[in-house]
Amino acid sequence: MASGRNESVTAESVCLEFDSILKEIQVHDAKTQALESNDSLTRLAELAYELGRSPSQYLIHVDASILNHDVFVLIRNTMINVFNKINNASEVQEVEKKFLNESSFMISKLVDDMNTAEPFEKLFVQASFICPVQQCLDEVAGSGKHMLEYDIIFSIKCILEAFTKFRTKTNSHDNSLLLLLLDSVVQCICATYYLKTFQNLKFDATQFHKEEDLFLNVCPKYIRGYNGKNRKEKMNQLSETILNHSLQLLNTFPPSEIQRCQTVILESLIELLSILVIVPIENFLKFERLISHLMLFIKDTESLLMETDSIKKSRKEEFILLTMTLVYNITANIKLRGYIQQQHKDDIELFEKLSSTKVTENHQIQFIASILFCQLVSHDDIEKIADVKRMTNTLITYLVMSELDPLKSYYGIPLERLLTAVKGTL
Repeated sequence: MASGRNESVTAESVCLEFDSILKEIQVHDAKTQALESNDSLTRLAELAYELGRSPSQYLIHVDASILNHDVFVLIRNTMINVFNKINNASEVQEVEKKFLNESSFMISKLVDDMNTAEPFEKLFVQASFICPVQQCLDEVAGSGKHMLEYDIIFSIKCILEAFTKFRTKTNSHDNSLLLLLLDSVVQCICATYYLKTFQNLKFDATQFHKEEDLFLNVCPKYIRGYNGKNRKEKMNQLSETILNHSLQLLNTFPPSEIQRCQTVILESLIELLSILVIVPIENFLKFERLISHLMLFIKDTESLLMETDSIKKSRKEEFILLTMTLVYNITANIKLRGYIQQQHKDDIELFEKLSSTKVTENHQIQFIASILFCQLVSHDDIEKIADVKRMTNTLITYLVMSELDPLKSYYGIPLERLLTAVKGTL
């Protein structure tokens, strides 16, 4: 249907088409909008498929008010009915699973195309829709229920992706309903199923499957994408568990194993580190062993970056950058900085080496390495092991760039902390 469209299509013609589709679909219960037959459900799934694959063909990127059409209300209410059946342990037919699959994928794509968020919010950011999804996610986190049911896991994944994008686009970080979902996602990350799913990853995996995508990719993105007023509180809720998980996972995947793994493990580790980067630093005081694990990865930077595959090299650079950023964040705590200076004194010179183009052309890695070196090196050692002139010129460049930046920062490091690092070398 969508493939036959041309430039003459209008919002009015799209709505007329939706009117025609509604006439084909028989509703059994006007209150719940339960459908009369599987044929009706199949027709609605076909429409969701078309909307998910070609949303622009329906002009949603031009006129999001099209989402106000009753056909979207029917899709949403039918999704609610299916989720309620799942939560009530009722038998869910294959056609219902297929519909849920297609409509959830549709939702994640609609967010990308909409030019205004209000119609989407009116449709889907509602307790009647979010609460059944949350209940289903809670069961996944609490008992592992639905873990092997691909259609259900995929549907939850797509809905979380949609709300992650919606929240960012609209700055709706503290919407009470989206916070409910955040609580459930935190439970997923803290669950033993997250740890087991991660530990069971295959080294040759190049794409996520089933629950892997939900636990290791989508849930972390939903957490780190939250930037509301309760961010520190939410991160404190999961900090001890995620730090314990991290200790075990970095044991499972040491530097030697990272050398030979494919992209799925790298991407999972990147998402894990992306959460650790926003964990309040005081929570690391009981996890000094974890800091030593991070230093092991940094020591292996040169080997990790000797990668010929461009995609894997890009992921490894991101992994190293996040590892170094996390260590830099940790140095803000005097006690933890002292731990690194005492236990890893011989490794500090490495940061000076990584700050030059001899090891990597990645400017961000060079920058973080420079700041880390200045933060950790002692006055007695700096002239012995560093090219002071080069380092001074480099830091002055960073300070100038930070001063010119509207946010007074450089690669996310505030000017104030850059000045502190520079003072440490004087």
